[in-house]
Amino acid sequence: MFHRPHEAKNSRMLDQPTQLNASLSILVVDDNRFSSAMIKRALKGTPYQDIRYTSSAQETLGAINDRPVDILIADWLMPEMDGLELAEKVRAIDLESDRFTYIILITAKDGNSALNEAFDKGVDDFINKDQMNEQLLPRIRAADRVTQLYSGLLKKHDSLKKKLQALEKTNAIDALTGLGNKRYALQKIKETIRYCQHRDGVIQLVMIEIHPWEPIKKQYPPAILQGLIRSVGMKLHAISRPLDILCRIDTNQFILITHHKNLEECKHRSFRRFKDDLTGVRIKTPVGSVSIDVAMAICAAEVTRHQASSAELLINHCLKTLEKAKLSGRIEAASSLVPIQNSDSASDPKPASSPPPQANANFSR
Repeated sequence: MFHRPHEAKNSRMLDQPTQLNASLSILVVDDNRFSSAMIKRALKGTPYQDIRYTSSAQETLGAINDRPVDILIADWLMPEMDGLELAEKVRAIDLESDRFTYIILITAKDGNSALNEAFDKGVDDFINKDQMNEQLLPRIRAADRVTQLYSGLLKKHDSLKKKLQALEKTNAIDALTGLGNKRYALQKIKETIRYCQHRDGVIQLVMIEIHPWEPIKKQYPPAILQGLIRSVGMKLHAISRPLDILCRIDTNQFILITHHKNLEECKHRSFRRFKDDLTGVRIKTPVGSVSIDVAMAICAAEVTRHQASSAELLINHCLKTLEKAKLSGRIEAASSLVPIQNSDSASDPKPASSPPPQANANFSR
């Protein structure tokens, strides 16, 4: 049978015998000192040196919070808090600290019902009091192997999580629609502003939001909502010009970034088709057709060598205009040009070597 290389490697890792871990930490909870004395004798001569003892469940929780432990050995029956309740609290600590503690209970109980109850509470293994001398060391060796493997998995998980976080910081694609995300939109707005600063021109933003969204969100499950968002993104992409930049910047918000030579070209009538094509449109889903509407806002800023607007300022201005569009039901354009800032106060940007995507909206009324 053919095995993929990574599968063979993982198989070898699981098949290889795990060496005893001398740094394995063991915590023994014993309220009458009887079990601890037996455990000391059983572990004498083994490589395990990090062994601590506590006399109550509360003391144990404090010891684990002070320094985590690999293996916890406790009596099932203890005053104040029994072994099952202690196991639940230890599992809660594990969950918060992203760790794993192997829990062994010492008990005289028999029967499947008692064992099943303990397993449900997070207990990993049992040692019968009558067979303590024979069972303790083999059980700890098994626990040693499990904790090593589990700790290795936790380390890999942590490493993958850090890599994912690093990727997310640089990721510019919206996974659901395949369009640019908010990071990409900010990047392209800044690039367009730099381009305009060296050649003069106007940057125009068209913000489109599926509205009202809350009633749709309450009525349909996440899978249907994702399908709606994806369909709207496809429709917007289909009616936008190839050189326009379309991004999804929030759950139900899209933005189109365009560039014009002058303000006379910035006519919001050119974008009416966006609203007409998406107002009242029925999108097919597995649960039937869903009708949607959209709100639209447009804002523009004239950019020269001596005055420019920041990307964040442009987006915030467009968001405020979008709120007016939600109330009026019309396409709302900024009542005045977006406030500008003196470009001399910022670092002199490098000239754009090539023009940004053309900005005349291709969504006409």
